[in-house]
Amino acid sequence: MIVSMNLLKNELLEYGFDENLIEKVLQSKKYKRIISRHKNIKFNFEQFADINFCNNIYEKYRIPIYKLAMLFGVSDTTLREYMIQYGAKMKGHCVGYNSHNNYFEHIDTKDQAYFLGLLAADGSVINQNKSYSVSISLMDTDVYMLDKFIAYANLYNIKKYYRVRTVGKNAYSIFINSSKMANDLSQYGIIPNKSHLDSIFLPNLENELISHFIRGYFDGDGIAKSNGYLGFCGSKTIIQQINAFIVNTCNVTNNKICYNKSNHIYYIQWGKINDVKNIANFLYNNSDDLFLTRKKEKIYSRF
Repeated sequence: MIVSMNLLKNELLEYGFDENLIEKVLQSKKYKRIISRHKNIKFNFEQFADINFCNNIYEKYRIPIYKLAMLFGVSDTTLREYMIQYGAKMKGHCVGYNSHNNYFEHIDTKDQAYFLGLLAADGSVINQNKSYSVSISLMDTDVYMLDKFIAYANLYNIKKYYRVRTVGKNAYSIFINSSKMANDLSQYGIIPNKSHLDSIFLPNLENELISHFIRGYFDGDGIAKSNGYLGFCGSKTIIQQINAFIVNTCNVTNNKICYNKSNHIYYIQWGKINDVKNIANFLYNNSDDLFLTRKKEKIYSRF
């Protein structure tokens, strides 16, 4: 331990840090801003903190992040986020690990398209004190899909919260603190109060990805009845666009879109067996493991 500490001190001295500063930092038990910077100065964070150096020192000596932040006179939370962005593998609790998650930056895989559709239906973006987070809730029988989302999106340290509902079935929810993800999702109308604002729309994706988006939306806000009916519900724009796409693509009856005044929801559904079969084939073709089992089984049990 003493040898490692001496090696660390020598490396910090060689980098150019003042010896008195090094001693203060290494002896500190918690974060304290030693180097003062004028709060009105706007700067590029990377001009003040050598991220690659921090990652190297952290990897070699596992020095706490707050000590590295004190050496450079920067925020420990921000430094941690930048270090992770530059490839650092953190131990223990990693504040801000998901903040730079770019899973939805470009939608070019079937899993991205599917989960985008699922979030368009059952997800929400929360703005609290100018800090954005993304949440999604699914019935307790569908909790495995939350685990798949966490794995596909490479999310870190996400907890599932069990919610007992007074109306409807109980559910699990996850919350992702990520302004980056929230900003990327906003391009597709997934914003705070999205249903009331009628902001959700059918995204302009490659043709082979549209079915995965619509299946994701169906798993969130789709109609799968035991009497064989299949359909979609939601705000006006997305239902109109999904209906038009399904009618033009699946050779099904052009049914009327209905409006439920009590809950302000638009919906469209099909009951003829050939219509349902055509839509089901469209939804589940090449779907891999990206679907809710209970809905697929309910639809195909009719056949």
